[in-house]
Amino acid sequence: MSYMFSNCTSLKELNTSKIKGNNVNNSAFMFNNCTKITSLDLSNFSPKKAVNMSSMFRNCESLTDLKVSIFENNKAKDLSHMFENCKNLKDINLTKFDSPSVHDFSYMFTGCEQITNLDLQSFITQEAKNMNNMFDGCINLQNIKYSSKFDTNSVESMSEMFKNCKSLSNLDFSSFAIMTVQNMSRMFYGCENLTSLNMDNFKLEKVKDITSMFEGCEKVQNIHFPDSKTKNLQNFTLIQ
Repeated sequence: MSYMFSNCTSLKELNTSKIKGNNVNNSAFMFNNCTKITSLDLSNFSPKKAVNMSSMFRNCESLTDLKVSIFENNKAKDLSHMFENCKNLKDINLTKFDSPSVHDFSYMFTGCEQITNLDLQSFITQEAKNMNNMFDGCINLQNIKYSSKFDTNSVESMSEMFKNCKSLSNLDFSSFAIMTVQNMSRMFYGCENLTSLNMDNFKLEKVKDITSMFEGCEKVQNIHFPDSKTKNLQNFTLIQ
């Protein structure tokens, strides 16, 4: 089903009630650039076997209503750009989405400007390698819920992960165990309402780049850095 409706830029309505998706192994770019669609009902769509779901709803900038009540998947490896630039989407139900095999979460929610809350408590991220720009540009995002299953032990890059999340005031990293990350550049760039950060669980031994990590964090008063070695750092300008 990859690219099935991609670039249908004039499409306004689509009856997807009979699409089951049980045996689909690739749904990448399925609705990519369907810029005028306002509603998608995927209540019966269960892509349990899909390995690639990258850019599935990318640039669905008019989408306000997305029903994905049985959106279960434990095979997917790539969720990059999945909801990128869904500018008017206010809610995404991902409570049954566990994602234990996903390697790439980069740009997953980039530009989701109207979302205020994200519940990622079902996410299992033990295989994740790339979280670059995952929440970049979520300017109204106030709360992100994740559990201890949000495992970051294998993640190698978190560059610009929370960039321009202008409405976030605090972030709970108590479940994060940063062990292998090398790039954290501009990770919190432009988080202008962030007031405090506790990063005690972060292990920075392998980090090479933390350029402009907190640039534009105008209200931050407390940052708790871990007591760990940073022998691999090549670029460590925290604020420019």
